[in-house]
Amino acid sequence: MKLSTFEQMLSSTCVRAAVFLETIPSKEEIENRLQEFTKIYPILNSRIGDGNIYSDSKPVITETNIGDCSDLNETDFMTKVLSNIFSSCFVEFFIISRSNDKKGALLLSLCHSLCDGPIVGQMLADFVSNNNRKETVHHIPQDEVVKSLNKSEFSMQPKEYFNSSEFPQLVIPPPLPELLASKEKLYYRGICVDFDVKSILSVCHELKIRPQAFFSAADVYAICKSIKQTSPFSIVNQISVNTRRFVNVNPLMPTCYAAPVYVASSVDSQTTAKDFMIHIQKEVEREVPKYCIDHLIGYTKGQFPPAESQSLISNVGIIESDYPIWIQGGMTDIPEAARAKRGFTSHLATSKSKNGAFDAGCAVLTFLTPSCDQEFVDEMVNRISWFLKNPTEALKVKFIE
Repeated sequence: MKLSTFEQMLSSTCVRAAVFLETIPSKEEIENRLQEFTKIYPILNSRIGDGNIYSDSKPVITETNIGDCSDLNETDFMTKVLSNIFSSCFVEFFIISRSNDKKGALLLSLCHSLCDGPIVGQMLADFVSNNNRKETVHHIPQDEVVKSLNKSEFSMQPKEYFNSSEFPQLVIPPPLPELLASKEKLYYRGICVDFDVKSILSVCHELKIRPQAFFSAADVYAICKSIKQTSPFSIVNQISVNTRRFVNVNPLMPTCYAAPVYVASSVDSQTTAKDFMIHIQKEVEREVPKYCIDHLIGYTKGQFPPAESQSLISNVGIIESDYPIWIQGGMTDIPEAARAKRGFTSHLATSKSKNGAFDAGCAVLTFLTPSCDQEFVDEMVNRISWFLKNPTEALKVKFIE
């Protein structure tokens, strides 16, 4: 199966899901489980070469010990996992043990050309829950998905939409000079933050907004406070749209169905987080139905809207799971040119059991290191964490004080 232009671009990136386990499985147990599991998700037997996807491979299984973690709670342990374990394979399972006990983690990493965040998260949840679905979930290449839409024309969000604000665009300062000159290899740190889903949903229902609007406000608030923004500004938020429901396919269908749509906003000294959330929701309701399919088509063909987003926070959605599932994304081979920017992104997911008895909010805040200095990382993490854990109080805060 031939890769689309966008899938070829995604071949240098990966999506990862990780789960904490009281007792980690052995390599033999993983291998035995995969014999049946790959019949449900055959995408796990895929590899990429010469611009094509082939189905003649097997997942790599790697065992690794991450050391003594006796001083870490579960969330901090998952931070250590997602900041130290990396894959260069198309499909890889990591069995991560600890020196101090039998607990550990399982991490599943897939090339982003093969699937996206919601699916890698659900695959891992099904795997650890021994959930054997009855229906095989086949992969459909992006080109075939787009062809089935029978749409000969498409349009991108216009440049005028992003230049309509009276305020200058927010500028995130470059890395500190000593970090720009650093010879340290670039890598991604994944900082895990847990949150109460129900309290955030309560606020969202009250305001008639979706969680993405709330999360976008949390991200922009954290950015403003971290860079000490004092003057009015405009900003572009990337909204990663899961287009499966728009193209009428199986919600578990692997491939990358995320089609980013962008929302432009203006912020002044009177703008509160509540104001910002309501604005984001209104723009999403207008821009997403209008452009998400067109953007899916355009991205597949290698055409992109003229937008430069400063906020990249993604609501992965609900993962049906009895365990907290942590989702992360990033490049597998980071180019040296990336050192010139403070690269950061966040993925938030809700793990929820089928009977509704369990739910957990899991956020992974990812920072390009060493480009993002420790003070900036700490400030971003503390601000977002506070926002997620205090949703009612967060409505009143202003981005510019």
